[in-house]
Amino acid sequence: MRFISTVIEKLQRHPKRIVFPEGTEPRVLQAARQFYSLRLGVPILLGDQTRIAEIARRAQYLPRRHPHH
Repeated sequence: MRFISTVIEKLQRHPKRIVFPEGTEPRVLQAARQFYSLRLGVPILLGDQTRIAEIARRAQYLPRRHPHH
């Protein structure tokens, strides 16, 4: 566990961008969310942006958008 703690501390001091392939997979979205919430850096999700957003909303990773009138 010490190794993981050390990596997390280093990333929090010097956040990075990381690419997550298969951005429409719920487990990948969960990992990206944790990466971001731990302030390790900026996750970049690969895949169709609309599908990623919809899957994330269904999994309650993103707030629902309210249409503008």
